[in-house]
Amino acid sequence: MSIHSSLFPARRALALGLATALAGSATLAVTAPTHPAATQVVSHCLDDGSAGSLRSAIAAAANGDLIDLSALTCSTISLAQGQLVSNVNSLTLRGPATPLTIDAHGASGMFAHYGSDTLRFEHLSLVNGTYAGGGACVFSQGNVELDHVTVSGCSAAESAGGGVLALKNLTLESSTLSGNSALVGGAAAANGAILVRNSTISGNSAEAIGGGLYSGGHAQAGASVTIQNSTISGNEAGAAGGGLYLGYDAALSIGSTIIASNVAPAGYGADIGSADAISIAGSHNIILDSTLTVPGDTIALDPLLQPLADNGGPTRTHAMAMDSPAFDAGSNIGSFEFDQRGTGFARSVGVTTDIGAFEFQDVPDDTIFDNGFES
Repeated sequence: MSIHSSLFPARRALALGLATALAGSATLAVTAPTHPAATQVVSHCLDDGSAGSLRSAIAAAANGDLIDLSALTCSTISLAQGQLVSNVNSLTLRGPATPLTIDAHGASGMFAHYGSDTLRFEHLSLVNGTYAGGGACVFSQGNVELDHVTVSGCSAAESAGGGVLALKNLTLESSTLSGNSALVGGAAAANGAILVRNSTISGNSAEAIGGGLYSGGHAQAGASVTIQNSTISGNEAGAAGGGLYLGYDAALSIGSTIIASNVAPAGYGADIGSADAISIAGSHNIILDSTLTVPGDTIALDPLLQPLADNGGPTRTHAMAMDSPAFDAGSNIGSFEFDQRGTGFARSVGVTTDIGAFEFQDVPDDTIFDNGFES
């Protein structure tokens, strides 16, 4: 069904945060570097601007540089001097194998990128950013890529993208967005292509639309949403699209994915909402409530899933009981080698593939508990 004009006077208002962020960044100039890409090493965890600090490394970085935090042995970098800003076109931040958290402690935004290409994070946890203008933990005028990254506790109360706001494309790989909030797109919002793979988006909220994700782009401009081997659950929106909201006509494709137990007003898409008539490509997913027509092989009944938990792999997942209607009822249309949990958890076990992002492995780790989704 459509979003009534009484809720949103104009469809442009659905992209309020994206439009505001774009207007606010339009006057910022990007300076091209004059030397080859290099590695800027972060050698300590103080946010004092001194040599070896993260702030110093970002200030010194040129286009394409790597900010290397992989040798750090501390657990947390606490931002003491406000948001970190970069004007270079492309920049990568790489954390260590052991967990490293960058924490804004609710005092400021975290990362602002005014380049035209890509801001990329690897193996980091970004938490507690607060910024009214959008993208409280990560804002980019270009693209954002997250690989084995956690973004949580970030708030953009007056705009879009509580955790992440990308004015171009957004890619999530083996990452978790949880406990973030915004006016639009509680976890993340983007104008271009959104790719979510092997990731979990849970426990986020939006005052208006898109408790989990918000897509604010047009298909004719290349906007799309692709969700593979992922979980979107337990998110909430005050108006529509508790799990995912498409503000315009971006192409939508979903495969081997669970979108369930999200919350929005009745009839406005607890799991997926849109004001447009968008077709969903893909098959054999779990989607419990959508304003869009889902493929006929979608599980829309109680799938007998367990609460979100650490079932192995880098992200939390919903295990399922062997009497779930999703058990051995799917197909591995994406030819995935592994389920959402990654290496060691085959995508297809037994008679055929299970529907959703979790494949029952018939091993002691996949213990059966009481169903957490009964109504």
